[in-house]
Amino acid sequence: MTPTMLLLLLIADCSIQTLNAWKSCLFCSDVVTPTDCSRIQRCGPNEECFTDMYVTAVGGTRYNLGCRDTRQCTRAQADFEDMGNIMICSECCSGNVCNNAGCKYKGYPSPRGPICNNCALQADIDDCDKITMCQQDEVCMLQKAFNPATHESRYKTHCEKEAVCYDKIQKLKRAIESIVGKRQTQNILRYGGGPCLMKCCDTDMCNNNCNGTSQSDYIAN
Repeated sequence: MTPTMLLLLLIADCSIQTLNAWKSCLFCSDVVTPTDCSRIQRCGPNEECFTDMYVTAVGGTRYNLGCRDTRQCTRAQADFEDMGNIMICSECCSGNVCNNAGCKYKGYPSPRGPICNNCALQADIDDCDKITMCQQDEVCMLQKAFNPATHESRYKTHCEKEAVCYDKIQKLKRAIESIVGKRQTQNILRYGGGPCLMKCCDTDMCNNNCNGTSQSDYIAN
């Protein structure tokens, strides 16, 4: 299968996606600090992010993180007594990975690059439960690939140098133009194909969808 045929298959397989409405929280147990956690959990409609801070039986401080029903956001110290741990803080918050700064922990450093989804292989755009903090000169990137052997499309999310990411989008745009023409390329980039095929963005968790919501998401026409 030629590169041109692969590109046509990728374009044909794209669809307009809606903005994800769910909340994602850091999801780890027994971590030294909240920012040591690199996994996320998708919360339900009646859940918020939680942070439990406790002292272990040997005197160390640890954190549990995840989603919790809002009605259970106040927890008692007795919840940990049977494990030999003593709860010293339990709180909930609203917002993507807001529990990075739970229980008065300082949270992610500032200034910093965006927090991005970080999976080498995804079945779908939002099928990633890992995150990473990018460098200040990096952006979040979403890429689509096509396996000619299985005829299946896959996605990859990661941090990328800002200049490199936008250069890849420009090259992709020129490749599409050479196949379908400039006018059709504008429609593809504007209405789903461009952001679905490849996306660069600079806000937290922005590479878990293929919406072109701002000029930073894809090369403007």
